[in-house]
Amino acid sequence: MPVIEDIHLSSTTRIIVWEIKETIDFLKSELNLSDFSKKTLLKKKSAIHQKQFLAVRNILKLLSIHEIDLSYNVNGKPSIKSGYISISHSNEFVTVLVSDQKVGVDIESNSNKCFRIMEKFIGTENEFPIRIERKIAQVIWNMKESLFKMMDFKEIDFKENIIVIPFSLNEKQTKIWFVKNEVSQDFNVNYFINKNYSLAYIIGKE
Repeated sequence: MPVIEDIHLSSTTRIIVWEIKETIDFLKSELNLSDFSKKTLLKKKSAIHQKQFLAVRNILKLLSIHEIDLSYNVNGKPSIKSGYISISHSNEFVTVLVSDQKVGVDIESNSNKCFRIMEKFIGTENEFPIRIERKIAQVIWNMKESLFKMMDFKEIDFKENIIVIPFSLNEKQTKIWFVKNEVSQDFNVNYFINKNYSLAYIIGKE
């Protein structure tokens, strides 16, 4: 079972990272999928998307969350009956964060993708005294995507509405701001990057 991170952030908040190394058949063999999940799985055309779907449900099993307790709203945001959940996957990496508070998590396998498209999501950060290279751009994306997942706004402009305060990859936490219309909120965002992937998560305020 390739759980590579299992972090108990508190008695009610836990994050699990899974690196997919199994076959589809093996991932399925560990589960008792509902008819709805079986149909959803069949609709996923690529093998990696099928594996991600199954890895998420294997993580839910570890968390003692029955798959029928997981649902998605019209915008694709997941929810569970027992609290709050956020899900992310990138290639062979899958992560699930659960808590009794609103949460957001994002994982990205290391690549140049975020750096190539950073003009689409980096705005005010360009004015800060920090050189935005590949790793920084990827972690900024992690942070903004995490906040996007946590907020209840349907339309969010990553460049205009989300601002990441300057940070160092040697640190583990910084501030992130959400600014839209009359709403202005700041949150602590936690992050790290290793040789395989980067990850950021936010736990909402009570």
